[in-house]
Amino acid sequence: MSESLSEARRAQELEPLSLAINTELGSVLYFAGRVDESIDQLHKTVALDPRFSRTHIELGFAYRLKREYDAAITEFKRSLEIDREDSYALSQLAHTYGLIGQKDEARKLIEQLKGLAKRQYVLPSDIAASYAGLGDKTLAFAWLEKGYTDRDDGMCFLKIDPTWDPLRSDPRFADLLRRIGLPQ
Repeated sequence: MSESLSEARRAQELEPLSLAINTELGSVLYFAGRVDESIDQLHKTVALDPRFSRTHIELGFAYRLKREYDAAITEFKRSLEIDREDSYALSQLAHTYGLIGQKDEARKLIEQLKGLAKRQYVLPSDIAASYAGLGDKTLAFAWLEKGYTDRDDGMCFLKIDPTWDPLRSDPRFADLLRRIGLPQ
């Protein structure tokens, strides 16, 4: 993580106005467990351009980790105002609604994701994340298996992303990490 943080900071030095790099720095801080710093960095990025949707998604992650669910939902919705068909934002909003017990809202978003998947490719891990938030391990693992088969790039974050915390205690999760080649 320290190497990732060093590289992200170096990239920011080279391209201080890059929205992608500034957002990625916020993401690396989040994964390093430096959530308040992540939020500060991401707010600075929003100040550069509030219409860069990925920054709002990353802010949503950070607020959700702090259990500031209303703020997380607000950020995921802001991202969807910019791109209403962003499957990543839809899945994370569904996941968050599931976590806070708004299961009907989560299910509506899952149906929206599945409808979107009929028109464009949606990462199976996005749909799996939605079901993980709902606590539906059977469907979450079914979609993760599809992600494994599809070589979904979202799978490389299984080990470190708190989105998957609801599944970690299940033996299928350890088996999936092993098959992917991630350390357990």
